[in-house]
Amino acid sequence: MIKKKYVVAGNLEEYNDFVYRHKDDVNVAYFYVDNPLLLVGRTNIEGYYTGTYYKRPDIDRIKDIIATSKNPYTGYTAEPVIELCNNHVVAYKYHQIVD
Repeated sequence: MIKKKYVVAGNLEEYNDFVYRHKDDVNVAYFYVDNPLLLVGRTNIEGYYTGTYYKRPDIDRIKDIIATSKNPYTGYTAEPVIELCNNHVVAYKYHQIVD
């Protein structure tokens, strides 16, 4: 089975260099993270940081998405109902879990 791994590189050239150096990994498909939206909604994201990834303006967002993907219970959650009207929920209390 081919495993998906995401590569966060400073630019496309660094990504291509990384893939070339790992060309013998026949059971892995590498994907270039050119936009944080590529990672949204995925769980247990695996991959690599390479090159000048730390200079990317969106690196904090990428790291947040990856961290959230490791634990599906992070992010927004609904607490128990705080108000009912005729047995219908009319209010929830939302909060964001922050480590």
